[in-house]
Amino acid sequence: MSRLEPAPLTTDDWQSMLDQYSAQLPPDEQIDGVSAEEAAIVTMEERLGTALPPSYRNFLLTYDGIDAPCDLYRMYPTAEVGWARQSISDLIEAWAGFDDVVDLLNRTLLVGDDESNASTCSIPPSPPVTGSGRRSSGGRRPPRSPSTPASAPWPRP
Repeated sequence: MSRLEPAPLTTDDWQSMLDQYSAQLPPDEQIDGVSAEEAAIVTMEERLGTALPPSYRNFLLTYDGIDAPCDLYRMYPTAEVGWARQSISDLIEAWAGFDDVVDLLNRTLLVGDDESNASTCSIPPSPPVTGSGRRSSGGRRPPRSPSTPASAPWPRP
């Protein structure tokens, strides 16, 4: 029986895990990429109106998205990450009447996709990010950007 490895949390953890994975691939299929700048991540958090989980922020600081070998999956760069409610509204409508599922989908970010175009998701934590790049307190909503729907629910602590 194999032991599960802990999820990567730091940029060093991410780099090590991705290096180990890449080393198992043929040379022409190895993962390579650039890291996101802190400013790009802050801009993304402000655009989305929410703070990102620390582990996902560290992934972006390691690789600003990944196009995997053979197009099996893709992790989006900071400029392409968005709310599920804006991209898969038909799925959300299909779950109408299941309030817990709809609430979860409304708080879900699309961070990538796989060969069948199914999206992978990350649930953002609170508190939301204000326009200054600082996290607000008390669960208050930050000012909405023109691209954020007025009905957008914010995650709660």
